[in-house]
Order: sequence, then structure tokens, then C-alpha cells
Amino acid sequence: MKKQLVIIGIVVILVTVGFSGCQSQGIYVEKISGEHPNCLNMTEEQMNNFPHLKEAILTNSSGGDIPKAEFDELHSLVWSYDTNIIQYRNEYYEITFNLAD
Repeated sequence: MKKQLVIIGIVVILVTVGFSGCQSQGIYVEKISGEHPNCLNMTEEQMNNFPHLKEAILTNSSGGDIPKAEFDELHSLVWSYDTNIIQYRNEYYEITFNLAD
């Protein structure tokens, strides 16, 4: 009985540690009104590098989970311009980045 409890405890610990490394990353995109001087102007060519962002804008949805490489590249780009507001097709959008375990 004691041996079974130890084995169950070890299995629970391994499963917990295994799942703790799984992160999902996503974006939330909200259209905002007015002009914003401190924004990143995204061209059509640039948006093709961020298909999940483009889809979120075109469908007016949150963006949800996106692949890590795309998330990291977009986050790095926005961070380098020190803004979370982008301009695309003469409209402004605020991007919020989400990480979840």
C-alpha cells in the first residue's frame, strides 16, 4: 500500500511538472478610433508575416492562440517600436499579448 502511494505521488509530480512547461500564447486585437501618432504602420507585406494578426483584424476576432515563432516575432517588433498600437489599412488597432500556462 505504501509503495503504491509513493508511485502515485511520483506520477502526480511528473505530470504536474510536465504540464507546467506548456504555455500558450495569444493576442487580443481591438480596433480603436482616432489617430495615434505613436503607432507602427504595418504594410500588406509585413502583415503577411503575421497571418494570425491579419486574420484577427479582418474577422474582428481576438486572435486567440498563435504559434510561438509568430508571437515572439510580433512581440519583438512591437516592443522595438515602443507601442502596442498598429496602423493597418488606415485603421488603428491595439494589441494585447497574453501568455498562459
